[in-house]
Amino acid sequence: MQLRLILVAFSAGVLGLSGSTSATEANASSASLRHPFGPASVRPVSDDASALSQWASSLAVKSGRASPEDTVLAYVASKGLSATVTNIVESPHLGLAHVHLVQTFNGKEVANAVANANVDIKTNRIVSFSSSFASAETTTNKPAHSKNKKQKPLVAREDALVPGSEDIHSPLEALDFFFAELGIHPASQAGATVMPHPQRIGAARRDSFSKHSKAKPGVRPFRLAPDYEITLPTISQSSFAKSTRDVQDIAVPATLKYFLDDDKQLVPVWDFEVDFGNHYYHAHVDARTTKKDGKKTLGLIDWVSENYFSDLDDSTTEVVYERIVERVYHRHGDKKKAQHPTRHGKKQHSKFRKGVHVGKKSEHHGGHKASSANKASQHEVQHDKKKVHDVIVPVSSSSSAPRDIKSVYNVFPLGTNDPLEGDRNIVSGPLSEIASPNGWHWCSGGKQACPNGDHTVTIGNNVYAQENLDGGYNDWENKERPDGTSKLYFDFPADLKQDPETYVDAAVVNLFYWNNAIHDLFYVYGFNEAAGNFQDNNRGERGLGGDSVIANAQDGSGHNNANFATPPDGTHGRMRMYVWDVTDPWRDGDFEGGIIMHEYAHGISTRLTGGPANSGCLGFGEAGGMGEGWGDFFATITRMTPETTRKADFGMGEYANGGSGIRKYKYSTSNVTNPSVYSFVNKPGYWGVHAKGEVWAEILYEVFWNIVEAHGWNPDWFDTVATRPLDVAAQSNMYTEFRTGRQRTRSPIVFSGPPEARAEDPFPLGGNVLMLQLVVDGMKIQPCNPSFVDARDAILKADEFLTGEKNKCLLWKGFAKRGLGFGAVSGGVDSFKLPKDCRDK
Repeated sequence: MQLRLILVAFSAGVLGLSGSTSATEANASSASLRHPFGPASVRPVSDDASALSQWASSLAVKSGRASPEDTVLAYVASKGLSATVTNIVESPHLGLAHVHLVQTFNGKEVANAVANANVDIKTNRIVSFSSSFASAETTTNKPAHSKNKKQKPLVAREDALVPGSEDIHSPLEALDFFFAELGIHPASQAGATVMPHPQRIGAARRDSFSKHSKAKPGVRPFRLAPDYEITLPTISQSSFAKSTRDVQDIAVPATLKYFLDDDKQLVPVWDFEVDFGNHYYHAHVDARTTKKDGKKTLGLIDWVSENYFSDLDDSTTEVVYERIVERVYHRHGDKKKAQHPTRHGKKQHSKFRKGVHVGKKSEHHGGHKASSANKASQHEVQHDKKKVHDVIVPVSSSSSAPRDIKSVYNVFPLGTNDPLEGDRNIVSGPLSEIASPNGWHWCSGGKQACPNGDHTVTIGNNVYAQENLDGGYNDWENKERPDGTSKLYFDFPADLKQDPETYVDAAVVNLFYWNNAIHDLFYVYGFNEAAGNFQDNNRGERGLGGDSVIANAQDGSGHNNANFATPPDGTHGRMRMYVWDVTDPWRDGDFEGGIIMHEYAHGISTRLTGGPANSGCLGFGEAGGMGEGWGDFFATITRMTPETTRKADFGMGEYANGGSGIRKYKYSTSNVTNPSVYSFVNKPGYWGVHAKGEVWAEILYEVFWNIVEAHGWNPDWFDTVATRPLDVAAQSNMYTEFRTGRQRTRSPIVFSGPPEARAEDPFPLGGNVLMLQLVVDGMKIQPCNPSFVDARDAILKADEFLTGEKNKCLLWKGFAKRGLGFGAVSGGVDSFKLPKDCRDK
């Protein structure tokens, strides 16, 4: 197998062992992947708020008007430390600038020493500052004071941190150590060549994250240059490599940095980013030649987050493609098999397939016609989940695209979770002209040319969607995609009585629609270019482009699962949706919007927590658990309607998994239905991030209903503080409904709770909109590697700056009911108490 490694540089993050390693690959290399990589404690430390307030006032007198990054860098310098600003994300509706930093020493980054500060834009006051920085004593070249005179210095010598010196391993040697701990044969045995990288990439990839600064000292508006480029012409197979099929031509970013270890010693490390497809490792490998024993990989995190369902059998990663061929084609003979992809991905038909309409036979799907009987069955199945496999989801009866919309899709639209909840509908895109002003098929200068205008296939500025039956990961550019023709009319049949491969076109269209819809939705809540969203072209806005989502439908690399890879801003996110074999016929996860939303949410929470340059803040523990929980929470609330009440219970994955769901409990405000409280994170069976995530999602669900009952329900999820200020009425009487794509008359806010629950000064945009806004804002405010307590406090802080703490007690009551009340301690110590000023309300 050919393997080419190109070492490039990225930014660093706080690291630890990810909880999202697949079972098979963990078993294949259990000695290494289950090794306790990384410092045992990387918890951020928050500075005292009153001290911050006093310090900020004195700075303003000394320096006059300063930008947020000036203020934060000066504060760091006052501690005797140095740092570089990696990102600045502003939240105008809060009046806050979120400044993210990485500590530096001897001109190099300390990979796992990061900080975030929240600064009041108007007053330049530092509202909060949390960091995992090494102390000033550690960052001196002198030994720490100790009674032990033989104690070694706490830092490496400045002159020792030079590639090629006798004290520092070469990057290839360090890569060998990492591969060895993964069970992969040494890279050095593959005839590798090592060359310095010929150019910096910073000039071409500038990140204008701050309107205040372009190239200030202490501010990094570009990606770091690579140190080396290593080319490996071949690499031997191993048990690990066999489980990551088609691994070749991998670009592995790397640079020489420092790392703060458990002994508070600054250790030189090689920073590697290795993309194996189902795993995307960010590793820090000890670079010291004097370290002769013990583990060499000091920090490891997997940027791929899997849905990883504990109740299902994940003991194999055999490519689903072979099973599909066996079930769908072999039983029908070689003639039918020849019409479909071969094992090696060579296609027997055209690359792009045209949209089909009612009455027209599809040359690739058998041309299932819509009928009244089909429609009757479709309606019936919503009342009998066992009959879902008897349903044909029909092609739309419309014969042409409406003239007044740009692109049309026959999909289960946002708000319709799956075929159990409703029919496919013809809807239009984009959902927000603020988020996607050039539409969803904009030819934005990405990897695919479109000489005749916009893309006519499932490609755009926000996502590339395609089938991936053969399970490859780096050949996505030339995969099969449905063609909507110049009309951009994507209407393909889906017969759910057949195996998923027969309706792959419809699946790709559904996946393309959902990725774009989620992009547009969260854009108006603040996940925009500066915040690190996924776009090829940022249209002159801040942040790095070139990172649309690569979305694979019916991915053959696994089954009964899904995953999402989130490298730092400027590098493509990657979503892999799988087929589920729990039912007969099998079902396609591409038709369960909640799973798509869950996966995309990993990209949102990872980019917002710790800043878009740092993808290492949600890798394990409670932080990793919340990374899972936010996805379930977003998927649950966006499928609700104005008629939904707090008595409603919701599962996850019930369609794909045949009705039983994939979580321990349904999300519910009933303690009987769902008994989860904060301390559950310490129970047997809750060690993994997914189980912890269920607890976090349940806590948020409880809080959500307090806010909704107080402020009512707004059916227009796009009516946010980004689209209009709180004191300004909606400019239009109309809004676009999720489920139908039709224009609706804007109705008054709907209240479902008792009258006594309503707030005296209702949030004019509705409780559902408010809660989603607070959760997204909380991600920006919280520190890297947050605990549940940190995230709770961040949501409370967001409400303080958005509404003036009008919802303080509503929030606390929801948190307290589930053990995260006043007095709860990070690590799973419950408290059901309220603050004093909320106990009588």
